[in-house]
Amino acid sequence: MKHNWICNLALSFFIFSSFIDGDGRDLSVHKGSTLLRSSKGLKLSELKYRYQLDEVEYQKIQKTYIEYFQQRQNPLEWFNEEDLKKIHKSMFGDIWSWAGIYYSGKLRNIGIESSEIPGAMLELCNEVKGYQKTGSQLTILEQSARILQKLLRIHPFINGNGRFARFVSDLYLHSMHGTPPQWPYMELLNDGEERSKYIKALERSDIGDYFLLEDLILKYGGCNPSIFEIVENSFFKKNFSKFKRKEFICNQLSFNFRIDNHYIPDGWSPQNALGAIFLYLVDLQIFLIDQH
Repeated sequence: MKHNWICNLALSFFIFSSFIDGDGRDLSVHKGSTLLRSSKGLKLSELKYRYQLDEVEYQKIQKTYIEYFQQRQNPLEWFNEEDLKKIHKSMFGDIWSWAGIYYSGKLRNIGIESSEIPGAMLELCNEVKGYQKTGSQLTILEQSARILQKLLRIHPFINGNGRFARFVSDLYLHSMHGTPPQWPYMELLNDGEERSKYIKALERSDIGDYFLLEDLILKYGGCNPSIFEIVENSFFKKNFSKFKRKEFICNQLSFNFRIDNHYIPDGWSPQNALGAIFLYLVDLQIFLIDQH
């Protein structure tokens, strides 16, 4: 039963990603016996047509989803360069020789200079560690949106970057007991309002405005872990201090307020009486839970 929702998520993820991948290939709709336009690095010489490649990639990515999404592991244990390369290789390694290897060629029309990729990936890994260890005003969903945007901006691999970026950002949200979005591939497959909104959201996030991207993640079913879960779930009790759990809750309250009121505050600030009272109750609840 557990695998069913993972497979459904993998299916919607793959079909959407195959056509809106942002990784340099011709991603327009391919039908019937369309020949592959480029087979450089392809390990499976028997694949001649795009539909054959789509089927093989889908099967492999589905297996990778099942492998990674059937458990919840603290991102501190896997969000590092070595494991991120392993994820990309797990997704594409049986099919492409370049899987899991940073791009090292000339500057492309998307992504950063290849010489800057290792440093940018290390910087992102350190940023995610900062989310876990030091103070942050971002909810877990907001953090996942920034991971998505930054991986798309870096474009670390030869191909598969769009699918990889969504996989990793979804996995981060899942690992932190949130719910990853189910990208609506049919609406985003062809030109239309939903596709335009998606592209616009990515463009806005490139200049530091993540509101539209976060709104789409919510619209497609993504969500933060509940406040109740942050307080009582053993994962949060084991991995995070009382202060850090209270920070998660405060950020989520601020985020919920923003979403409900279409307003972006500077961050949660318990300056009013109701806010102070609520935080006192949160402190008390976490204290009582920790005593058990």
